[in-house]
Amino acid sequence: MAELLARGKKHGIPVVEDACQAHGATYHGKKAGTLGVLGCFSLNVTKNLSGGEGGLLNTDDAKLAEHAKMIRTFGEKVSKEKERIRPYYSHTIGWNYRTQELPAAFARSQLKRLDHYSQIAQRNGEYLTRELANVPGIIPPYVPPDRTTVYHKYRLRFDPSVWNLRASPVEVRNAFLAALEAEGVAATLWHVTPLTSFPILETGRIRQRLPMELPVLRQRGRLQSR
Repeated sequence: MAELLARGKKHGIPVVEDACQAHGATYHGKKAGTLGVLGCFSLNVTKNLSGGEGGLLNTDDAKLAEHAKMIRTFGEKVSKEKERIRPYYSHTIGWNYRTQELPAAFARSQLKRLDHYSQIAQRNGEYLTRELANVPGIIPPYVPPDRTTVYHKYRLRFDPSVWNLRASPVEVRNAFLAALEAEGVAATLWHVTPLTSFPILETGRIRQRLPMELPVLRQRGRLQSR
């Protein structure tokens, strides 16, 4: 983040922080989500701070906060006071991103317990790292001394070459996952294809999905026709 923030400052590019899997984690003594101009968090049921679904963002920039509210609610300028007749004026592109009261209240109640949950996750993660470091071929996650992790998931790598098996790396990986599952350890792969292979990034699909943004992207030289 230090390098990203420095590059953003140099070129005048705001840094929006994706902290959706880092509730309570720290970097150089600061909480994740407080480093960029905006910090975004997910409240999905799998996250360390759960509200069932939805999300939230935080910022200390009043103009950005107001614009975020407009994007959340159809591009409207949300008044703090209840208007007698709601005009439904859209001032920018917006969607219906409002969460519900019950999930928000549940997430808020969990916030009081977040530090406790994080301590348990860190204790368990450190134990796994310490023990798995003794297993040949297993590469546990590394946490630099200037930051903390909250182990949204415990991610590890492995080197199948040390096992001298007559199988391809993919076959060994799949057998490794199957063995973990057989022992009752939930293990899976996540995002194994590059973003450039996603159908949405094909030129034809971009034209269909983002018609209003194409002239801007072309003007900035960020999109070329083919």
